[in-house]
Amino acid sequence: SMIQIHGNYQFFYSNIKLSRLEDCLILMCSEYKKREVKAANIILLNDEAIRDINNESLGHDYYTDIITFDLSEDLFHVETDIYISFERVKENAQTNHESNKTELLRVVFHGFLHLMGLKDKTKLESNNMRKAENKYINLYLNGK
Repeated sequence: SMIQIHGNYQFFYSNIKLSRLEDCLILMCSEYKKREVKAANIILLNDEAIRDINNESLGHDYYTDIITFDLSEDLFHVETDIYISFERVKENAQTNHESNKTELLRVVFHGFLHLMGLKDKTKLESNNMRKAENKYINLYLNGK
């Protein structure tokens, strides 16, 4: 399988079907960039661990829900390490009245959409990002 989830938080992603997630990501890559997913590591961490990575790698000394590293060696293949704080996801799920599963899907799709070139700095970009996230969450949950 090209997608692997790491971290000792199985309870947190045990109800996510990897094959279904892969199908959604393959579709996303074909829709945005006509690219192929070669390898994606999704690493679930706690807040402190992701803050350390954020600080060391990006010089940002704060908590975040996700950090996406683009390791792609060419324009045709996607390779990535995506670090996700399960603590942020849990809190955001409560704030947004979503399930942990839906919120985890959202951050994974968010990370991949960044790899596809989407930004979220401006209000318009954020709205477009949110729309795209929702599209793939719905695809995952409801099929086509």
